[in-house]
Amino acid sequence: MSKKNVVSDPKLIRSLQRYEKQSRRLAYNELPNNVNLEAEKWDLSSWTLIMSDNCLSRLVERQNAHIVTDLDLSGGDKITDAGLNVITDNLPNLTSFSIENAFQITEKGLAALVKSCHFLKKLSLSGCLGISGTEFAILGQHACNLVHLEVSGCRQITSWAFMKIFEGCQLLKYLDVSHCSSITDQGVKVLANFCTNLERLNLQECRQISDVGILSLSKKATNLSMITLSRKDLVSRITDVSLLAIAEGCSNLKFIDISGCEMITDVGISWLAKGCKYIEYVNVSNCTKITNVGLRYLSEGKTHFYSF
Repeated sequence: MSKKNVVSDPKLIRSLQRYEKQSRRLAYNELPNNVNLEAEKWDLSSWTLIMSDNCLSRLVERQNAHIVTDLDLSGGDKITDAGLNVITDNLPNLTSFSIENAFQITEKGLAALVKSCHFLKKLSLSGCLGISGTEFAILGQHACNLVHLEVSGCRQITSWAFMKIFEGCQLLKYLDVSHCSSITDQGVKVLANFCTNLERLNLQECRQISDVGILSLSKKATNLSMITLSRKDLVSRITDVSLLAIAEGCSNLKFIDISGCEMITDVGISWLAKGCKYIEYVNVSNCTKITNVGLRYLSEGKTHFYSF
């Protein structure tokens, strides 16, 4: 049976409509048993099938909702700006909020969130493609207490917005901007200058980043313990120069993923092994210029390396 025939099957359509209608009628007290609504942490990520703005509104009407500090709505594709307004009006004490892949929320909802939830320290907006690229800059104005930020896959974020975020969110320790193609070496330089406490950084598939950006980063982010540089496009931009810079400036590094960086050689690996004495994990898969000689540099320590 073809996909077209399945979609047009009247019986299937009626079944789906009945299922959706029943789902909309489900009350908040029909949550799975493993969800504790009396706790400060609400993990609703496995309940997104029926999680709508109205359902969320019913949840926060509970008398103890104000104690919630950690809310996970990842995958809540039915949540809109109206749902975010419900959160901001009723959960002012949030310190951690995840709403990954909620494509219906826009910059209006984001603005309401960060302007009202002043205690936010952890925020995940990965895959939220409905927010305008320039409007992410509001994080730098009103979310200055963030120490953990994830915007993976938000390719719409502009280079200017990234720099405004980094200028304002100077307490960042964890940053995931993987698959954000607009971030540049200049943006990484701003990140290094303002976010000197950075410990974990994911730059996977950030193809505009080159040795220049990593050099700027290594001079300031001396507390860096994890960095991901893996890529499939413009692989020539990351070379042994990056590893030399990291080895000289980030001696506390424990984890590095350079998979796909085909310009890295045994020389770079030797510099890394010599400068980063505490390194535990190195991913060198698809690094075609690294030989057994380079792997021996890693195996002399307690490093777990991956090569395919």
